[in-house]
Amino acid sequence: MQDENSSFRKKVKVSFRETLPGALHQKFSWACPLSPMLIFYFFGLVLFFAFRIALCINYFDRVSEVKHYLLIFPLGLQIDTLILSYLLLPVFLFLLLLPEQAVRKWGWMVWGYFAFLTAVMFFCEIATFPFIAEFDTRPDRLFIEHIVQVREVFGMVLKGYGMTVLIGIPGLLLVSGVVGVFFQKLLATNGHSSYLRKLLLFIVFSPLLLMGARSGFRDRPANITDFAFSKSHLANQLALNTTYSLAYDYLSQKREEKGMGKGYGTMDPSEIVSRVQKVALIPQEACTDPSIPFLHFQRSPFSEEHPRNLVIILEESLGAEYVGCLGGLPLTPNIDKLSAGGLLFTQPYCTGTRTTRAIEALLSGFLPTPGKSIVKLGLARRNFFTIAELLRRKGYSTEFIYGGDGHFDNMSVFFTGNGFQKIYDEKDFENPVFKGNWGYQTRTFLPRRMRFLNHMVIQLFLRLFLPPLIMTRLNFLMVV
Repeated sequence: MQDENSSFRKKVKVSFRETLPGALHQKFSWACPLSPMLIFYFFGLVLFFAFRIALCINYFDRVSEVKHYLLIFPLGLQIDTLILSYLLLPVFLFLLLLPEQAVRKWGWMVWGYFAFLTAVMFFCEIATFPFIAEFDTRPDRLFIEHIVQVREVFGMVLKGYGMTVLIGIPGLLLVSGVVGVFFQKLLATNGHSSYLRKLLLFIVFSPLLLMGARSGFRDRPANITDFAFSKSHLANQLALNTTYSLAYDYLSQKREEKGMGKGYGTMDPSEIVSRVQKVALIPQEACTDPSIPFLHFQRSPFSEEHPRNLVIILEESLGAEYVGCLGGLPLTPNIDKLSAGGLLFTQPYCTGTRTTRAIEALLSGFLPTPGKSIVKLGLARRNFFTIAELLRRKGYSTEFIYGGDGHFDNMSVFFTGNGFQKIYDEKDFENPVFKGNWGYQTRTFLPRRMRFLNHMVIQLFLRLFLPPLIMTRLNFLMVV
């Protein structure tokens, strides 16, 4: 009986050695118990390399024009090592510092972590293809901000890049599942390691991980600008991997939000107030409230006998090259007619690349700041100055009309708490002409609401219209 058990165990060992996990276990047995970490490191390099090759092939006509474009690959290896060094640090400490009994008991955390990392890295690289096609860069802060808008973003991706999704999601699940099973088997075979062996491995691999994370011996950690080797933005982006670029952008944004004032010089507050009043031509005696130093009353030179109603239309993705009266293509006959009979601003300055930046600039005169727009910040949800609050105090009825979901980008909360009395969004419209992932098309609701305004000759009103389209750049049209 004893001989039969011994024979069975030998057969199991032989059959395991014949598998891929067994073969790799043998190859990396010298690094036990860190062999799973090393194997995942090389797997990560292969995964990033494969996607980088695919991207280079996809954009080879542009990449081949770059001098020394092959530097994409050694720089890519460097940055792949950097991000993997950070990601593998918890596994390094887990395998070396915990007793073997604890490692066997909690080993599922390691192979589960590897499966999760694989899913994240695979997803990031798959998402890179449609993102570069749209924005000519790897996923960045825009991707981070919009990833939570599941309905709008994924609906748009499904329609525009359905094949990528159909291949990518099953591939993601398959690869991460295989990785999980692979490392589950591998961890089950990790043999005994003495404390001396663990100490030696710690001494050897600690500086290697540090070097990998800092990308060599430097006085500061590497950052994304260290890998820009050419004048081609696309080539520089292909040298990166998306897991790193997203992590870098996310952490940079958090640092900016915590220390916004660090990037500015220092000056006595009274001097700041004095200079702004002088440049803005605000008489010092007109400012009577020190807590709001620029609050003052300025009488309009126009007659107050017939106050005007105000309609503000924020049009998404309408660049000057598509507006006839601004020298662009003749695609906006109605705007051209309005410009001929009114006041046209031909040199406006954009305060940012996002809808929320336009909202804060147009409605409150708020200058752009690092970090998130004030539309998304908690302290700006109430008692933040807007033109709607100003006109509400003068007896105006104020409304915000949006063709999409009013909760997008926190707009409903911001508008409701800062002067807008009524909010209309996609749920308030019937029989739409066309509805996309971002909401109803402009012609669905704008003509109807404008016809309604023609009958409001008694009540003063402010109406803000925001048609929901994909965001690239913004133009503003004010009709008074």
